Order: sequence, then structure tokens, then C-alpha cells
Amino acid sequence: VTVVSEQASWEHRVAALDQPDEQLAAQLEQLATAEADQGRLAIAATHLQWAADVSPGQADRERRLMTAALHLALADEARGAAMLPVVLAAAPSALRSCVLGTMAFSAGQFTEAQSHFTEALAQAGDDPGRPPVAAMAANRLAAINLLRGDGERGMAFGRQALATGRLDRAAAARARTIVAAGAAQLFGPERALAELAYLEDDPAQVRPGDVDALTYRGVLRLLAGPRSPARDRKSTRLNSSHIT
Repeated sequence: VTVVSEQASWEHRVAALDQPDEQLAAQLEQLATAEADQGRLAIAATHLQWAADVSPGQADRERRLMTAALHLALADEARGAAMLPVVLAAAPSALRSCVLGTMAFSAGQFTEAQSHFTEALAQAGDDPGRPPVAAMAANRLAAINLLRGDGERGMAFGRQALATGRLDRAAAARARTIVAAGAAQLFGPERALAELAYLEDDPAQVRPGDVDALTYRGVLRLLAGPRSPARDRKSTRLNSSHIT
């Protein structure tokens, strides 16, 4: 008996089609979403490309291709760069701008990336039905401003990204880390530690998705130096305050 792998099974179903099939495209997109949630971005992009190939509607096809390109920009720079002509040919959208911004960000072209992410935010607006493009764009803008030494704007965009409620745990941890780094630039390490007070005190209890924030907390504690009772009382007051 020949056992066909799940991957080969999907590939055979796509290859056997002689016309577009939205049902199969939707199934592939659902599969890709689950894979992306598990961090398997490259294989998720492959399944989204297959979904796009069998999509009867242009809008659905472009959305799936843009999402595939976004995954590849994060996971496989060479494959992502190869999709640039497809991205440029797509209709303007928040997702397209976010993909272009991510490609530019990965290449270290921060001015271009900032322009695309700003455009993505404007295009996404406040529509809760859209994908979490606005959250991702705000998070990237937070990182860009922080890298340029503008801690205030970095904090503001980080808070904006978190306020959407659309970041996954790892992305939210990165946003909180950016907010903390902005606080460190502006106010010092103790104020920054207050921004990471949501973490469990015992590192062994911190979830894997919060590893970025946990690592930065260790750096901040080193910078803050030994604690004294007076500094503990000061830290308590800071933990109860809110940075505006």
C-alpha cells in the first residue's frame, strides 16, 4: 500500500484541477493560517501560493499572494524577493504596503520601509474586519523609530500596535520590548523595567512567546544594578504609574 503524505495529497489535489476552485483555495488558506500560527511561515507561503493559483476571484487571489509574500519576507528572503514583481503588480492595499514595507525593512532600507508602513496604517484605518495589518505596521514603525533614537515615537507606535489586540503573543512581546526600550532611552532602566512587569518573576514560568521581553528584562536588570529597599519602593511606585 502506498502512503501519500499530507503535503503530496494537497499538491495532487491542486494539480488535478482543470478550473479554479474556491473551496479548495479556502481550505489551503485555512491550512496556511494554522501553519503560520505555528511559525512555519515558508510552508504556509507555499500553500497560499497554491491557494492563489486556484482562486477564481482576483481580490482573493491577490490577498493570498500578498500574505504569502509577507510570510516569505520574514522567513525566506530569497523567495520573498522573487515575489516583488507580483507584489508591485497587485492593486494598492494596506496588505500590499505592509509587504513592501517588510521587504524594505528586511533589507535595512528604513526610510522606504517607514513610508510603506505609514501608508499601510492609513489604508487599514480602523476597520476591525481587516487582517492585523495595522498592528504589524505600527509595530514595525515602533522598531524603526527606536532604531533611529526616537524613543518617544517608538513607545507611541508600540502602544498603538498593542492597543489593536491583533498581535500574536510573540509580536506582542516584541512590541512591549520596544516600549520598554523607548522608556529606557527616555527615562532609564528602572522605568523600562516597569513596562515589563507583566512577565512572571521566575524566568522558568515565562511562556516561549515572551522570550524577547524576558531577554531584554535581563539586560535592564543588569543596567539597573543591585537593588536596595529604597529602590524597590521607587520601582513599586513606577509600576503603578502609566507612561503617557
